[in-house]
Amino acid sequence: MAEEEIELSEEAPKSGKKNIILLGLAALLILGAGIGGTIFFLGGKQADTEVVVEVEKEEEPKEAIYISLTPSFTVNFQSGSGARFLQVELQAMTRDEDVEKQLQQHMPVVRDSLVMLFSSKTSQELSQREGKLKLQSEVLAAIQEILKRETGNTGIENVYFTSFVMQ
Repeated sequence: MAEEEIELSEEAPKSGKKNIILLGLAALLILGAGIGGTIFFLGGKQADTEVVVEVEKEEEPKEAIYISLTPSFTVNFQSGSGARFLQVELQAMTRDEDVEKQLQQHMPVVRDSLVMLFSSKTSQELSQREGKLKLQSEVLAAIQEILKRETGNTGIENVYFTSFVMQ
């Protein structure tokens, strides 16, 4: 019996080592499956995100809407040689139909601001291209400021002089 006990005690550690090895392999297998599943699911979501981004890039911008600020602006300004006149016709560009309605609603404020701006200029300032470009950016800023204050949206992207006459 003593010999049998010795033989059993020698086999017990061997089966314990086998169990530890099998448990280790099972843990590695479960860990690998978890990592593989995570990569699979995260990889699938990245592909969906890329598709959404591509769809958004393919959207075409809205068509430009031009709004005529009529009637034309006619102002006088003092010059070294006496009174001079400036007559300007303007078009404002937006891509939002609501902005057109908002601009028409606040047109008295816009026109007042622009008349004051035009009459503050001199013929020397406006005789050069740079002066006209500066005035164009000032007109845009004035309109955007009024719309931002009244509606919360600047709305106008650009303004264009369709007629510019100084006498």
